[in-house]
Amino acid sequence: MDTYSFIKFLHVAFVVTWLGGGLSLVLLGARANRANDTADFGKILQQVAYMSSHVFAPSAVLALLCGLVMAWIGGLFDSLWVIIGLIGFAATFAIGIAILKPRSEKVVALVAKEGVTPAVVEQGREILRIAQFDMAMLFVVVADMVIKPAPENYIVLLVMVVAILISGVLFLRPVFAPAVPQRA
Repeated sequence: MDTYSFIKFLHVAFVVTWLGGGLSLVLLGARANRANDTADFGKILQQVAYMSSHVFAPSAVLALLCGLVMAWIGGLFDSLWVIIGLIGFAATFAIGIAILKPRSEKVVALVAKEGVTPAVVEQGREILRIAQFDMAMLFVVVADMVIKPAPENYIVLLVMVVAILISGVLFLRPVFAPAVPQRA
């Protein structure tokens, strides 16, 4: 096995850990949310916070490092699919570090202090929606890495953009929708 193949194996292993683990927690969170099981939902939020900092972020960074080494070995930094992959990585990593991590930590602290209150559940639902969008983006990045579109593959590129836009509308619209005042 050559160096490139070994680095590629590590890259894929770290991506599988990052994506597979994240998807599992998102699916468990969605299941608990649909079942309206607040205790289970609270436990899953705590697991998400732990896994984010102990598994997902390190796996993401290691996947990036392996990808950068592969791009360097293969002279691929001018390939569109590599550029798209790097942009996608930056976007999902930023969502994880700047949005999901602080929100998750805040919710875990609230659960420890107050238990699973309706406010905690609502904040957890927002985290879940953002994580669902993040997962959709990660799947688009994986598709990019596998399909390796070139500029002339405009239909593939368009489908990738549309997939991100649709997932943004589906998952993020409720997060940014104005709150409806409650009647007394």
